[in-house]
Amino acid sequence: MRLYLFKVLKSGLPTAAILAVCGYVFAQFAGMWYASEAGGRTLAVGSGELADTLEWRLPLTMAAWGFGLIALFEGVLSIWRKPAALAVSSETEPVDETEQLLLKLLEEAEAAEAERQIKFALAQTPMPKLMATHPVDVPQLIAEYK
Repeated sequence: MRLYLFKVLKSGLPTAAILAVCGYVFAQFAGMWYASEAGGRTLAVGSGELADTLEWRLPLTMAAWGFGLIALFEGVLSIWRKPAALAVSSETEPVDETEQLLLKLLEEAEAAEAERQIKFALAQTPMPKLMATHPVDVPQLIAEYK
């Protein structure tokens, strides 16, 4: 419940503030529009003018609806989603002798396979055969190109 309230406050308050600002701007536009359409006449709503009433009522209503919808959606999400998984300890279990032996055998097998593949690849390329018939002194070649 505490996490739910934190999520609602974290996302609901900024939403309500933004909607309140938008509501205030809309109220100003509505007041200007009404003043231009009514020819300067004012319409009394309760004890104040329409524009004055809209100035506080529209932002408050939009902020309340925004906060309420965020609370509703967060509630639906908290029901829909599974709870967070518990933290797993970082300690690893000790490896027994059998598993160590298997890992060592696996490493040796992988090394032997890699060596076999390298030998096969070298047997397929013409370069080792060429170097065997025409030996090249690599340090001498490097010295010549410097």
